[in-house]
Amino acid sequence: MLTRDLLRFHRPAGTIKPLFADPADPAVQGVAGALLDLYAASIGCPHSGILEESMPLVNAYKDRKLSAGFRKVIEDFSRFSSAADRDYPAVRRQLFAEASRRIREGANLPVFPDEFRNALFSGQEPWSMLKENIFPDLPDYERLISVPEWTPEMLIGMYNCVLAQSLVLYASSLTVTLSDPDTAKIRRFFKYLRFFQLLASVEKCEWKKNEPTSLRIRIDGPVSILTHSNRYGLSLASFLPALFQLEKWKFSADLNLDGSYTLTLDQKSGLSRRFGRLSAYIPEEIRVFADYFAKQETKWRIDQNTPFLRIGKTQDFIFPDVTFTDGTHTVYMELFHQWHLARLSDRLKYLEENPDFPLLIGADRTLPRPEKEKIEQHPEYKKRLFLFRDFPGSGNVEKLLDGMTKK
Repeated sequence: MLTRDLLRFHRPAGTIKPLFADPADPAVQGVAGALLDLYAASIGCPHSGILEESMPLVNAYKDRKLSAGFRKVIEDFSRFSSAADRDYPAVRRQLFAEASRRIREGANLPVFPDEFRNALFSGQEPWSMLKENIFPDLPDYERLISVPEWTPEMLIGMYNCVLAQSLVLYASSLTVTLSDPDTAKIRRFFKYLRFFQLLASVEKCEWKKNEPTSLRIRIDGPVSILTHSNRYGLSLASFLPALFQLEKWKFSADLNLDGSYTLTLDQKSGLSRRFGRLSAYIPEEIRVFADYFAKQETKWRIDQNTPFLRIGKTQDFIFPDVTFTDGTHTVYMELFHQWHLARLSDRLKYLEENPDFPLLIGADRTLPRPEKEKIEQHPEYKKRLFLFRDFPGSGNVEKLLDGMTKK
């Protein structure tokens, strides 16, 4: 994502207008291509050296925010060496301790620094790995392993997408309206919504008169979340490109950028970015739970075709995380975390008003104590409502499923 100082936008009349880069501008193509060429030629070089070498290119362009933004996007999608497999600080302490010992003793101490250094690294000591670089684990000394194989036009398109995503990090809410005749794409969109564990309320609406019925989705933004807002904001920003794959979409976001502003974009904005295959996108807690549940000797199985369900008279929708079936009954399970508090209250109220609706609700034990106590005191606790840590317990869920369907 782009840092706050690299965001490019205007603020006309209480709105935010992103300053997207023009992919047809030769000057913009030029600086994008020059930076891509520099990084491609710097494979194996230390990070600090690449940053230093790129500074003239960044500073020479008339819009430094744009050129620095291009560089930031390239770096975010490049791969640098990692030293996480070794405890380099501990090895350095050994090296420095040995150097101090030799200096204190002073016996046969080499006169020149290079000779002293060579003497320290003359054998097979544990610190011999530091001979070429004493600080390989620090970011400045990481070496570039690979860079994205982009054309200048591809970098410009990715920059525009990242600019929109970075602005959404300051959103208190996001209202999306979408319409696509391909229902498979719509379902895929909602799978992304579930994967990124975002707060959303959905209702049907009319896009325009005489056009097909569309969906309006209101997604809470990171600014509205009191805890874990950074994690939630990154999830929301990462989710945004799911919109760009639809035929017809628009969204409006309320932003807090030194004041309250509105950001509005639609399919005419020219934003485009592809995800990988969605079938591989399964939240870790769901994957782990499904693996354990499959090992249970139970009549229940997990149905992979989890639908989104219309509930209530207001045409709201819910998106279960898991669907269970025993061949006769179908039960849905929805999981809630700290950032889902508002939606959790709504769902509990719905359960109270619709006791026969086959929905099982799990809430993360890391909820604030007052909220957790409300759940433990709820009449549906240990019937259709339970607490979990990390991922639901498969045996506990099976017991609840049996209890819900027992006549």
